Amino acid sequence: KPNTKGYKNFSMIIDSGVKASDLIPYLETEFIERGMVAISTIDEIEKSLETGDAFNKLFQGFMGLGLVVGVIAIGVLSIRAVVERRQIIGTMRALGYKSRMVSLSFLLEALYITFLGIIIGLALGALTSWNIFNEISKEVDGISYKIPWLNVLAIVGITAFFALLSSFLPSRQAAKIYPAEALRYE
Repeated sequence: KPNTKGYKNFSMIIDSGVKASDLIPYLETEFIERGMVAISTIDEIEKSLETGDAFNKLFQGFMGLGLVVGVIAIGVLSIRAVVERRQIIGTMRALGYKSRMVSLSFLLEALYITFLGIIIGLALGALTSWNIFNEISKEVDGISYKIPWLNVLAIVGITAFFALLSSFLPSRQAAKIYPAEALRYE
């Protein structure tokens, strides 16, 4: 049947032992007078999949960079919290808080901030991916929207671990503050 340029399209089914990439130059040589252009459908599909994979890797790179920046930000927030709350830490220690309790309170604060960021990021990511899926599903039939929960849980776990790791040293520093030293300066 003629396409938009007036050329006719033909489809060929080849045996499983024959590679389309080996057959294309032969066909184009044989039909050179007629201007035949042979295209392997499988090669075109693979090129399209490679493009999609590259796009996904780009998004994963941005996500990884965002996670690194977020974890570093948690560490910086923890350091600033210890420095700015010296008197509060001293008061807590004077009231009877043990050093473990002070350390745990800073770790829990960092974990709370981390999970708040994770929840907001997951919600925005799911909303964005849902909108992208809806646009693609208008053109492509038979696709379904699935969230890879195992990957998401792994990323959440890794993020929480490194956020706790980045706030561990500041929380230990807060636990070592003596009440008299912290309350001396007002």
